[in-house]
Amino acid sequence: MNNARIATVVGIAVAVIVLTAVALPGLANAAGLAKTKISINAQNASALSGTIKSKRVDCLAQRQVKVYMMVGQLPNPAADTVIGAGTAVLNGKKYEWSTANSNAPTGLYYAYAPPVPFCKSGMSRTLSLLGK
Repeated sequence: MNNARIATVVGIAVAVIVLTAVALPGLANAAGLAKTKISINAQNASALSGTIKSKRVDCLAQRQVKVYMMVGQLPNPAADTVIGAGTAVLNGKKYEWSTANSNAPTGLYYAYAPPVPFCKSGMSRTLSLLGK
């Protein structure tokens, strides 16, 4: 082999290694993380509940869901106040969560499930509630 040909082969090999190193982590994350969808409902101010959905079963069973009262204009789990929490359990064909005795005051609320392995976090819509 001549020097020009060796340089070309080495250049191609380096390019393949660099592209693989850049592309594979992104593909692994995109392929491995399943979306999480959460609903929130209220029968009254003392009990909030909802469902949790995902294409991956391991994103559902025993998944922790926290209910937050919004402090600002937008939902922000880092700044908002936790008023209750529940664990998702299978009820028929749906995974449901609920809080008991939250006694929520008037305000805007949402449910949030933090990310777990292979699952993205999920956040419900906001719910306006007239409290106790």
